[in-house]
Amino acid sequence: MSKSSILRATLASLDHAIDRTSIGWRKLRGPLKDAQIVPYRSYGTSETLIVRGRVLTNRPIRPSETDSTWRNAVHMLERWASREVPGAEVRARWNGRENHGVTDEEGYFRLEIPTEGRLPQDRPWHDVDLHLPAFPEAKPAVAKVLVPLADAQFGVISDIDDTITFSSATNYLRMAKIVFLGTAYSWLPFKGVAAFYRGLEKGTAGRPVNPFFYVSSSPWNLYDVLRDLFEYRSIPAGPLLLQDYGVDLTKLIHETHQEHKLRSIRDVFDKYPHLRFLLIGDSGQADPEIYREIVRLYPDRVLAVYIRDVSSPPERDEAVRKLAEEIAPANCHLILAEETDAVARDARAHGWLEEEVLHEIDSEKAAEPAPRPLEKALHQQT
Repeated sequence: MSKSSILRATLASLDHAIDRTSIGWRKLRGPLKDAQIVPYRSYGTSETLIVRGRVLTNRPIRPSETDSTWRNAVHMLERWASREVPGAEVRARWNGRENHGVTDEEGYFRLEIPTEGRLPQDRPWHDVDLHLPAFPEAKPAVAKVLVPLADAQFGVISDIDDTITFSSATNYLRMAKIVFLGTAYSWLPFKGVAAFYRGLEKGTAGRPVNPFFYVSSSPWNLYDVLRDLFEYRSIPAGPLLLQDYGVDLTKLIHETHQEHKLRSIRDVFDKYPHLRFLLIGDSGQADPEIYREIVRLYPDRVLAVYIRDVSSPPERDEAVRKLAEEIAPANCHLILAEETDAVARDARAHGWLEEEVLHEIDSEKAAEPAPRPLEKALHQQT
């Protein structure tokens, strides 16, 4: 056995031992009564609904706009100190039928529900009721599953950090301050991005028909923050494909940024072979390279690649421009731009959104409220 395999196995065993010890101590104080289901927005097809989530014993976190920086930090520590419940049975009920599954060592569950041709075709989101039979005091939950409408014009796959919201992913100290001291109410999206995404969601259909999928290397512990951020900032809802930072026998700490994103995007492409996609990311990490690989693997499936320019070294901009030349023969173009306006104009020129969206972006930018004191503090240069 290699040294890396031995280290991986040792860390996995230690991680599992800590989790089981924690569960054991809690059971000594009496039966576990405070378990909660944390459902994740997921996606499926007309044949199968995929339900995902996690079972924890942490108390639900309920942040507010008036929380202090100290309270935000406490909430963030609570998110990271997740107390998962392994081996818990989860039952899902949809359309009169019940399915069940069991959580893994990290408390995650994944259920597949056959629709048997009974899936309503008039809406993209479908609710699945969840409950824990072994925890009668646990509140039921509702999982939301996206199935793209038959008249969807295209799909959108978007990064989050430094693409939708400013997080300074290339400056780790600054990013840590934003993440650990901020909330959904203090994280700042780039100006105009919410209006742009709402415009893409409608396309030229006049109503929301185009599905969004958000792929990020952020951990699942931040799921509620990102979900609330999108709702608070009026950004289209979509499945959040985040990363598991746990340790098990198949991965050391977590997948790399590239591996996680590439695997997640490929799964979406494979689920919906009839859809073409817009890919949106930033130049700070490896989004351009990941998207180039997607263009190679799925020729004629990518409409365009939009990259927000957040990197300062000129050599990085040059590298992204070379990538644009590489994907051009695949009938796909890449736009590198600092502002939302530039990619919105390109989308309009190709008929992917209406003219009025450009005016809505301008209006949103003009009406953007001044950052509150906490927002200013979090986004100052470190």
